[in-house]
Amino acid sequence: MIITPKVVREIGVIFNSSINGPYIKYSEYPKEEFETLFARFKEAQFSYTCTEHELKDVIELHVKIRFSSWMSELRRGIFKKYPTVGERYAHAPENVPPRIWRQMVDKWMDEGWKKTSTINKRNRTKSKLIHTTGSIPMAKHRKEMQQIGIELSPLDLFKMFHVRKNGIWASNKAKEMHETVESMRSTVIG
Repeated sequence: MIITPKVVREIGVIFNSSINGPYIKYSEYPKEEFETLFARFKEAQFSYTCTEHELKDVIELHVKIRFSSWMSELRRGIFKKYPTVGERYAHAPENVPPRIWRQMVDKWMDEGWKKTSTINKRNRTKSKLIHTTGSIPMAKHRKEMQQIGIELSPLDLFKMFHVRKNGIWASNKAKEMHETVESMRSTVIG
């Protein structure tokens, strides 16, 4: 199932408008909070062609995938602007109650969290494969192409998702991988 960019935005808006606890990791996010988010999403009356259970599963997966980005955006805006803990406490975002914000700041200031954050940041800089699809899922692009009668091979899809609009590869790693597989395919076919 594909969720549209409009639905993706709505889920983010609903999530960010009702942060009711110091949940800085998805594993801490209570099921009851998700149930409330899903109920509020249904109130927005988007049309859908699947069962409610399927819709709920897809939205829950989206929340799970986006959770760390939402928290990062929330934290980054305050932490970069205000260097001290006191200043961070004093500048809670409008969508987070001050009491909950203080608990979130305390968790982000914890040495264990800082260590994990540093490791994750280092790992992200090692990533050499950059895609160009933005926030629209690759599966949605593929499905839209199929709907207009275009069926691309996995290699052609890879190229489509890793080459910029100006025709330049988004990363050298993606270009190298494509060239390697293309030469293997030429050897097998040719």
